[in-house]
Amino acid sequence: MGPAVNSPDIEVQPFFSSDGKLYFMRQNAAGRQLLRASFLDGQFMEPVPLGAGFSPDQVSGPCVSPDGRAMILHSRMEGGFGSWDLYASFKDASGNWGELVNLGEPVNTPGSEGNATFSPDGRFLFFTRDGDIYWVSARIIEELRPKEAGKGASR
Repeated sequence: MGPAVNSPDIEVQPFFSSDGKLYFMRQNAAGRQLLRASFLDGQFMEPVPLGAGFSPDQVSGPCVSPDGRAMILHSRMEGGFGSWDLYASFKDASGNWGELVNLGEPVNTPGSEGNATFSPDGRFLFFTRDGDIYWVSARIIEELRPKEAGKGASR
């Protein structure tokens, strides 16, 4: 993936969005970062940090909806349902990611949820819980979307 992505640091949990962007976590002595790298002219550009609305030290496993308007991550933030919970962040009209919203029940439980991914058509969200695979309608995410964030992330 080249030097822009493969640094001397630790890069993990890559996710390619439908628009060809690479989302991943980078960890070094300064902490963790959630990054996005664009692919242009056969190479990855320098990654940019994401997350004005949330702390990258609290999240892992980015997954972006097929239309690019919702991101699902897992986190162990205070106030969750259990060990790891799934959270959504929504892109606003300016293209910035918003604060994390817990997906709530029935997705999150006292168990450990993570590893989210959307079906290619955006209609379903797949995730793991304590080693098993589950799925739900992605409509659950739309119900959490702030009104000002717009419509149409997933059906």
